[in-house]
Amino acid sequence: MADGLRPVVTELTTAVVDCKDGLSTYAPGMRLPLNLDRGETPLTPSYQDVRRTIQVKSVQVGSNKADAGKAINDNERTEWKSDGSKENAWATFNLTENARVDEIAIKLTGWRNKVYPLAIYADHQKVWEGITYATLGYVHIDIPKAVKSGRITIKMLGPSQNSNKFGEVKELAGGATGELDRMITAKGKTELRIVEVDFLQKIK
Repeated sequence: MADGLRPVVTELTTAVVDCKDGLSTYAPGMRLPLNLDRGETPLTPSYQDVRRTIQVKSVQVGSNKADAGKAINDNERTEWKSDGSKENAWATFNLTENARVDEIAIKLTGWRNKVYPLAIYADHQKVWEGITYATLGYVHIDIPKAVKSGRITIKMLGPSQNSNKFGEVKELAGGATGELDRMITAKGKTELRIVEVDFLQKIK
């Protein structure tokens, strides 16, 4: 005991419990009182939207017109694909409003092992050109100089290219995602194949 400090004594009351081989079936926590009370709901939102989706009212495509709606039907087991000719490898999405599209989230068939050379137009103005990247799902294309427009056109500039970035990655369930994640394109064909696409605007 340190000089100048008064002694402190703590008394504990213990109870005998049955033990066998050093183990007991008695669990003290089972007798603790349960409290499921919740505090008041915060007045402020628990999250903040940073993007909003610009809706699409119709789709025009260079080929396979009957399947055009599959590019925006929220079904990731379907796709729209062009007929393999470069001149028909495009899709135009007519928006429900004149809006600035800052980002495009697009899922392209063969997303694990294919990259696509694309050009994107807002009305007739080119706002992006480049090659998409292999991914486990969606490609996010940032439009740094977005302009207001009522329609967005996605054009494919040449055949898709192979990528082995995710060649060894497997689905947890062990199967392919409707076989669209691993596709083979005929050599020399320019097939634009869209599983799903969303047009996003930043909320300032």
